[in-house]
Amino acid sequence: MTQIIELAEESINRVLTFYKERGTPLSYYPKIQYVNEVYPQRPNILAIIREELETMEQSFDYFFQNLTKTIWKDAYNLDVSDEAIAEVITIEKRNMNRLFVPPEFGSGADILLFQPYISHSTTIEERDEILAHEIWHLIEKERGVLKQHPLITEGTATYAMKRFNGKDCDTPFEKCKDYFTMLYSGAANVVQSYVGNTKNPYQTMLDPQMRDRIQQDLLERVKPVLVENVKRTLRDKNILKATAQTLRQIPEFQKLEGNLTPGAIVEAYRAMGAQKLADELQEKSLEGLLHWFRMAGF
Repeated sequence: MTQIIELAEESINRVLTFYKERGTPLSYYPKIQYVNEVYPQRPNILAIIREELETMEQSFDYFFQNLTKTIWKDAYNLDVSDEAIAEVITIEKRNMNRLFVPPEFGSGADILLFQPYISHSTTIEERDEILAHEIWHLIEKERGVLKQHPLITEGTATYAMKRFNGKDCDTPFEKCKDYFTMLYSGAANVVQSYVGNTKNPYQTMLDPQMRDRIQQDLLERVKPVLVENVKRTLRDKNILKATAQTLRQIPEFQKLEGNLTPGAIVEAYRAMGAQKLADELQEKSLEGLLHWFRMAGF
């Protein structure tokens, strides 16, 4: 573990120097911690900062308020009311806040590294990119723009890390085949189209007016492709496994193990506090929802 931290700190030193030379310094040396396990909700995640969880919640608000009803229709073949959707979003946010914060953040670490980091950090270039990504989040946080523009934070951080190693972000947004590729590589391609030819792309990415423009562009482009990408992502075996692992941490869904029936699903949502949704589901065929739970391993 000592070597993991030492090599990461060597990358941090290079990254901090690089950003300082471009007029976008971080004013402190970030504390890092290695966690010898996977992040439960995203088993393939390499590293994270606490503030990403907060921007995740803001993105959650936008995406789910705009798209949950469509996803329920397309993925589960269920029409539910706006009131029922609002009710379940509130509950999902509560569960997300309870489940998504790793206890290791209580240590005061600015950046957590997880198990997958080991296999993705075998070269200096790989380590530098990972730390360049996370430190850019910290720079945006320090400038007060991280929470202001939650939908573009992964795009700006991905662009920053790729440019650090002289690479282009050449995956067009509309060509991304799943949600997370779109969130990172696709958004980075959009960011690049705005700042790539400016005198100092790093300083430009921190300009609130430019960020407004980029985020508005993403908002207009994301909806036509997001539903299909989310549906495709929900069929991904690794995503299904991670989603099921999250659901199994919720007591109401734990009771579905070995008891996956339409009535049990309705009662699970009712016990969570989603009374309106449970009432509506009680009157509908839940074959699509049952099929999804089966695919997730219940």
